[in-house]
Amino acid sequence: MSKFKLEKTLKGNGDIRNGVYSVEFSPDGTRVVSNGDENTVKIWNARTGVVEQTLRGHSNYVTSVAFNHDGTRVVSGSYDNTVKIWNTTTGEVEHTLQGHTRNVTSVAFNGDGTRVVSGSEDTSVKIWNSATGVLEQTLQGHTNWVTSVAFSSDGTRVVSGSDDNTVKIWNTVTVGVERTLRGRGASYVAFSGDGTRVVSGSEDTSVKIWNAATGGLEQTLQGHTSNVTSVAFSSDGTRVVSGSVDNTVNIWNAATGVLQQKLQGHSNYVTSVAFSPDGTRVVSGSRDKTIQIWHNEAMRMAHMALRQILPEPGLTASIASYLGATKFDQDLYFQSISRRSNDPARERAHRRMKNLNKFNSLYPEGATTKTRKRRSLSKSRSKSKSKKHKSI
Repeated sequence: MSKFKLEKTLKGNGDIRNGVYSVEFSPDGTRVVSNGDENTVKIWNARTGVVEQTLRGHSNYVTSVAFNHDGTRVVSGSYDNTVKIWNTTTGEVEHTLQGHTRNVTSVAFNGDGTRVVSGSEDTSVKIWNSATGVLEQTLQGHTNWVTSVAFSSDGTRVVSGSDDNTVKIWNTVTVGVERTLRGRGASYVAFSGDGTRVVSGSEDTSVKIWNAATGGLEQTLQGHTSNVTSVAFSSDGTRVVSGSVDNTVNIWNAATGVLQQKLQGHSNYVTSVAFSPDGTRVVSGSRDKTIQIWHNEAMRMAHMALRQILPEPGLTASIASYLGATKFDQDLYFQSISRRSNDPARERAHRRMKNLNKFNSLYPEGATTKTRKRRSLSKSRSKSKSKKHKSI
């Protein structure tokens, strides 16, 4: 199984003095947005680690940040009770959304960037028109702080976690609660890319995966030793990443619940985690005042190669994820892809993955060039002996 390794640590110029509490990749993976110090939002170059923009306008700590679908805007929530929408080209505030009566704890755009959802310590969830700044809906039902909010990819549902020990799935059309999922202190929630599942992080150290349609609990992931502070699905839904007060970042197989890797590098609470859109990198923020970017080189190379032959970004990411899978996971992958339509691109991808599987069995990760040459030479000699035997 290929591993994630630390690629870069972002520190700025000592201007994050109170810790990083929210991080996210831009849609193209070239930038990272985070809270900064002095009530600011920072946009970083993910490759160089340089701060490209510092957005100023909040009058208290920034608690949550997110990009829109094309990276042209950022939304931020703050302890000043407001939500701000920023233009990332000009660095200016487009709208200041006012309506919450206590600290804003979480914000997110919907899939096409037309709406923003926010959660607050005032126990409410609010949905705003991002173009006009007008409040469209207020969702009431939690009895304690709302800790986290997120849209489903199609924007028809919102999930919210709360200190009232519930996770709620809301229908944004009927403005009603579809499901209430119960668990201890849901600190963070997120939908899978296809909207069929919800992942939640909890104060009881567990990560839970729920069926969004039925509300049934599908997986309980155990591996952290303290509160889970942040969770996210990879874009293809095959993996979950989680951050914790135990200073670690865990990467899980979403289907089996198996812990694939524990990333250790932070020296204080991990407060926020996210996958890059292509699933080949993970970003983590911490109270140690740093942002760390982790990368999986094998998956990145596969993604680059497959992107040239596959028309669907989601399928490309899915196959790249295959490289980080165990043998059991790979078998499940083949069963899954073989049930799909007879699309020539899918068939080509399927053949390439079979060839890759054969290659990996011959030359596992870490095999040296000499080892590969030796095996290749041995194979050639065997063929030569076989031909001589046939001629006799």
